[in-house]
Amino acid sequence: MNQIIWPENGSFIYKVKLRILFQRIMFNLPWVARIFRSLGNRILNIGKMHEQELKRRNSISLVRDAKGDALSLGSNYGYEDEIREFMVTFKYYEQIENKDFANQSSESYLLYQLIIEKFSNLIAANPNIKKVFNFGVCYGYVDWLLAKKFPKIKFIGIDRSKYTQIFNEDKLGGLKNLEFVTSDIFVYLAKKDFSDSVFFSARTMVYLPPEIISKIYAEVSKVNFEFILGFEQIGLSRETLKPYIFDENFRDSVLHRERFFIHNYPYLTKKAGFKNRTIELIKTNHPYPDYRIMYFEASNERKK
Repeated sequence: MNQIIWPENGSFIYKVKLRILFQRIMFNLPWVARIFRSLGNRILNIGKMHEQELKRRNSISLVRDAKGDALSLGSNYGYEDEIREFMVTFKYYEQIENKDFANQSSESYLLYQLIIEKFSNLIAANPNIKKVFNFGVCYGYVDWLLAKKFPKIKFIGIDRSKYTQIFNEDKLGGLKNLEFVTSDIFVYLAKKDFSDSVFFSARTMVYLPPEIISKIYAEVSKVNFEFILGFEQIGLSRETLKPYIFDENFRDSVLHRERFFIHNYPYLTKKAGFKNRTIELIKTNHPYPDYRIMYFEASNERKK
């Protein structure tokens, strides 16, 4: 597969470097930060940069030294509890309900269109597909759209919050081929056979350390998933302040933004025994100029 490097050099990188330089100054010289905070609202944000720098450093430590069960609520990975996780679900629901959804400063509209397009192409080329499994479903709007379009395929969305499951069933229930569950991913997949099935994630793996993603992909291979599809956010690393190289060689994961990580997905899928078929970057309506959705698709070579 071709190597992809993102982001390209540009003025945005230098702006971020300047901002983080100020954050470091405020962090290392807290008395300077106190002076800025005392001068009034106009420069209050400069005075708060030491707090932003502390969050940045804590986020870097999460990707460098994963501790505890990263899939558990309250683990510092993802959201703090079921309520907070559900509030993100409700946020995406509100986006869709907005009459101006397509023009919002968000990646959501174009992301959903992309998911529909890629799945339509994959299913057309592989009519034997029986199941589609969404890890970290959140609000299952796109799963509902796909389930309506492909009534012979079973769609399963898993998440950690029972409130998310209840909300999805209330708003999107009624289709026999669409199911929402609350469970640990490893418990749910164990001893099942997902032959002729697709495992996918969207805006999910960015919250997890690479060790957990490796374990998930290994389990995905073990239970015979045919394909992995990913739709994950990437951008300029606030850790290295350098473009990131995506290819099939080992590379350390790095911080994207606070508690968001950039992973070398082609390496992680290949490590689990999958063959990388395609990798693309897609620009959306997100306000950050470096923000892209990375689409990657891989097929299970261990089944052959």
